[in-house]
Amino acid sequence: MLETKTSPAGSNEQANALGAIAESYDVLHNLAILTQARLVSEVAAGTRTSALHAVFQSAEIALLNLVRLTERAGKALQDGDLQRATEVMRWVHGFHLVMRRLGEVPKQIHMMCRDRAPVRTIGIVDSPVMAEFLLASEQLEQQIGRFFDERAAHGGRSITQTLGLGRHTDLDYALLNLARSSVHEMVYWEANLSEVAVDLGGRDYEQFVASDLLRQAVAESQLRIETCYTEFVALHQVPEILSCEANDHVDHAVRDIRAGRYSQATERLQVASTLLPAMVEAQQVMGECLSANDYHIFRDNLGPASGMHSLSIRYHLLRDLFTSLWGELESHFSGGSYVSLEAAVEQMDLERHDSAQNWQLHNLLNAAFRLYELIDGWRHEHLHMPRNCLGGGGTKSMIGVPDGLLTVQRMRDGANALSSLNRLHRARGMVAGPAQGSAALGQHLGRADSLDQRLLRETGAFTRDQFPHVQQKETCPFSRKEPVRRP
Repeated sequence: MLETKTSPAGSNEQANALGAIAESYDVLHNLAILTQARLVSEVAAGTRTSALHAVFQSAEIALLNLVRLTERAGKALQDGDLQRATEVMRWVHGFHLVMRRLGEVPKQIHMMCRDRAPVRTIGIVDSPVMAEFLLASEQLEQQIGRFFDERAAHGGRSITQTLGLGRHTDLDYALLNLARSSVHEMVYWEANLSEVAVDLGGRDYEQFVASDLLRQAVAESQLRIETCYTEFVALHQVPEILSCEANDHVDHAVRDIRAGRYSQATERLQVASTLLPAMVEAQQVMGECLSANDYHIFRDNLGPASGMHSLSIRYHLLRDLFTSLWGELESHFSGGSYVSLEAAVEQMDLERHDSAQNWQLHNLLNAAFRLYELIDGWRHEHLHMPRNCLGGGGTKSMIGVPDGLLTVQRMRDGANALSSLNRLHRARGMVAGPAQGSAALGQHLGRADSLDQRLLRETGAFTRDQFPHVQQKETCPFSRKEPVRRP
């Protein structure tokens, strides 16, 4: 099930002028509703069907946000606010990129793990939200046309002139370019999320996806005024859904490795890996679209919530199952008649075409390395938010961690220091995490006089000045109540 039980002790329901102040990470992202949506369909965990279930639920969340954002962009243009319309269109385009990543998953799943279960085909067109999105898109198109036609009638640039003479730094050109880029993406993801073979078990699309519950999860993630709060939440909700599903497959993979079922374990890890690119994309979109000012407007409404409290991502995916997987692989390649783990891995790699078992083990290790690369990529992208919106120099997080950015960096570095992970990388002549090499760029960017360090200092100084009450916080008490997840 979706992990939702963690919360700091002794919290009370509070609100400010914008709306509710979240009591916890789980409350902030409405994980209880997402859990209900996952369970109500009664899909067997860690299966081909459950992976597709997670994809369509994530797409439903993204699509609900696209409807809201598309309507918001049209309203801004109607009010003559080109700057605001362009800002919103950046978010629209960002959510289309997430949808594109989600759309890439079904065909990969189908190729990797066909089964004999009776299937029907479904598509995103079956979603009740698609009709709303189509209407919102048509209205936005009409509003864009009216805006430019009316402007041209009063002597301003027409659409033709804007497209031919505009630059990316011009708001009018940026708006049109984001609109056409969004169209390019939506055609692609709609096609890829069509005619998907799924074992529905007698359910229709809405029952399978639990559309009503997901609509509730999005509707309850809004404040009283227009902010980027709902986008922020949505770009956490999608990774929560996908990570929870990936966790089940990694859990099964560890058990399969232990039992010598190498091809099954490889398939499990590959399925998990197909789900993670959309998680990474969500972080990239947040890094591209969320400014420090956007974040600061609703920061107090986050309450004592932190990604460090995510049971599914922080504890299960990045810690418990990560450690179990690499520990199991280390144990497996350390046993048998080989002189050492290094010798076992080298022989398996070099003689991968000499036997079926060598080929299976070679592919198993490749699948584990691919999953690690995606997890490390997610960790890297996850640094955007604290870098851009918190800054350095001791800027505290909302849970009172002394330096939010440094804490996230240390978590990444700590994971990359896992002994079993490093031993298997060394056995393949590789380095876990970003390779240092001469580190010329790293040394330059780490210098106090580099632009990057100045930006971190200035962002941190501004954030601390805006939130003196956060700087006075002690670290919020938090304890994980759930046991370690050990396959």
